[in-house]
Amino acid sequence: MVSYSSVSASSRERAPGRNRVSPKNATGERALGGAAGDEQPWGARRQTVLAAARRERPFSDRGGSSNMSAPAEEFYSEERWENWLARLREADLDPDDENAARLLLNLQDDVAIAVAKILRAYEADELDDDGAIDELSTIHETVSTDPGMDDEEKAMLVGGVQMSLDPVFYAAQEYVVNGPAEEGSVEEYVTAALEAETEEDLDRAIGLVTIAGTRVIDGETFGLGVVESMEPGYVTEWVNGLHSLQEALADPEVIEEDGDE
Repeated sequence: MVSYSSVSASSRERAPGRNRVSPKNATGERALGGAAGDEQPWGARRQTVLAAARRERPFSDRGGSSNMSAPAEEFYSEERWENWLARLREADLDPDDENAARLLLNLQDDVAIAVAKILRAYEADELDDDGAIDELSTIHETVSTDPGMDDEEKAMLVGGVQMSLDPVFYAAQEYVVNGPAEEGSVEEYVTAALEAETEEDLDRAIGLVTIAGTRVIDGETFGLGVVESMEPGYVTEWVNGLHSLQEALADPEVIEEDGDE
């Protein structure tokens, strides 16, 4: 039986239920909601198109290094994040367009790759516990800042990426501090998280997704069907981030800035 008690107190303190679990767009509505009268809530549209983008673009097709690569001594830089945001500001981001979804997915995967590289450096004893936590915290802070998008829908789209990345960082930190969960599967933790979300216990939900993430870091895999079978919501967004982490751990190549993905 999956238990929230396995989530460390330090992770619960870091969990976005304390600050970012309810991201707001420029109008103050939750990013997953969508305007009144929408045929399909924004979150549902985003998940549908993201799933299609993943199926159409195998992870190995994302390309190798480019001029967006951070210097060798850095895992990720503020400049790199700003380069992505600049590209997004110039792009025509239609949530129903697979090309737009692919661009957002590349942004998300790119950050997940940085997290994967930190974890690999930690496992290779190139970083100690404090060094790994510091690197993760610095990058998380960088990618969690207000993207400064004047366009409300673009702000929501980037906010969705930021939300998906939260458990990637929390899981990595939990893994460094306490190692992977020894019991339960990714799907069990996700199912429990969905139940917690239904009960509006978002702190518990993100904690359970975090622990699922430690299982992913430890080598357990899950398929897209887990995400596609879920109703759009916070857990859906968080698990989408874990899928990016899973792929990054399997193939931590740098995303190309320019190219026809």
